[in-house]
Amino acid sequence: MLGDSARRATRKTAAIRALDAKRAIGDEPPDSDRRFKWVTAGLGLLILIAAPMSVVMSEGEEGPGDPPSPTPSPPLQGDPPSDMNLQEIYAENIVDGRKSLIPGRLRYSDLDNEASVGDEFTLDVLAKNRWGASASPSPSVQPPASEEDIKVGGLIGVKVHCSGARARCVRLSTERQNVLGRAGEEPARWQWSIAPKEAGPLTVTLTASTYYRSSNIVLSETDPLSQTVEVTTPPGEKVGSATNWVLGLLTALGGVGGLLSAVEFGRRRRSRREQRPAAQDAEPQS
Repeated sequence: MLGDSARRATRKTAAIRALDAKRAIGDEPPDSDRRFKWVTAGLGLLILIAAPMSVVMSEGEEGPGDPPSPTPSPPLQGDPPSDMNLQEIYAENIVDGRKSLIPGRLRYSDLDNEASVGDEFTLDVLAKNRWGASASPSPSVQPPASEEDIKVGGLIGVKVHCSGARARCVRLSTERQNVLGRAGEEPARWQWSIAPKEAGPLTVTLTASTYYRSSNIVLSETDPLSQTVEVTTPPGEKVGSATNWVLGLLTALGGVGGLLSAVEFGRRRRSRREQRPAAQDAEPQS
């Protein structure tokens, strides 16, 4: 028994020594290296599992037990695109536009107080600034002419309205023209052809408006400038009209006279027919 025990102990000791020798030469890694490898593998697996979760959480997914995030309220309809109110922006643009205008002059031809049916006359209008070469009177509008203060420095539109005497009023130029108010600038010119077709008072009214850039927003406008022309019938046409009136009257009278003659003729004829039977009854019988 002792021999067997001794042999077993000897073999165990030899096995331990052989194992120690293998570890010494590197055939088998130590326990610490194996633990390091397991820990490294575990950390890598944990990182692979945690990465998708972090992406989902970054996209705003709520975790269990977290309070719900507040839902942003939609913008109100009609809110301005910026902090400043749109009405304030509009008002500032209009005020700045009016400040940029400069004084100018509007010159328009005076119409004659009287005109005849069939006449055709021209209304000329000029707009210019007060300084530079354009400040001198233009020969295109000869005296008599009137002038009015206006604001220039942009687009100016002149409109003319004719009323009465069945007048034909035709604009011969562009309605809106630039009057920038720079020295040496040629004045803008408008022209209308006016032709009355019947006798009576003719009123011609013009207004000049300065617009904000190329829009329809009026920055400045003159008061209505009106002129009245008394349209009469030419003397030759008066004689012709009188003659036609007399002829018409005579024709009418002739027609009435003819009608009276016809009535009288009919009355006499009827009276004669009534008298014939009475005369036959009065003759003596033989």
